[in-house]
Amino acid sequence: MNTNISLIAYLSRVNASDSDTGLNKEFRFSIADGDLAGQFSVDPHTGDLFVAKPLDREKSEMYVLTIRATNIGKFSAKSVLPSILVYMLMLSNNSCV
Repeated sequence: MNTNISLIAYLSRVNASDSDTGLNKEFRFSIADGDLAGQFSVDPHTGDLFVAKPLDREKSEMYVLTIRATNIGKFSAKSVLPSILVYMLMLSNNSCV
C-alpha cells in the first residue's frame, strides 16, 4: 500500500451469499470494527473495500477490519462478521505497499 495515495484505492471484495431468491438473498456491507480513523470504506452494495485516506506504516503495520454483511431479507435480517487483515509492506525507505 503506497502511503502517498491521494485517490481512493481498491483493496478487495467481501462476498456473502445464501440460497434464497430475490431481495432475500441480498446483503448490505459495512465496516463494523477496526477503522477508528476512517481510513477505509466499503461499498454497501458490492462489498468492495477501499483505502479512503492515506495510511501511515509508522503508526500501524497492520489493520484488522471487521466487515458486517447483513442479509436484507424480509423475514430475518442476519449478519455475519468476517475479519480482514490489511498488511503494509515496505518497498523502500520512501514508500509502502
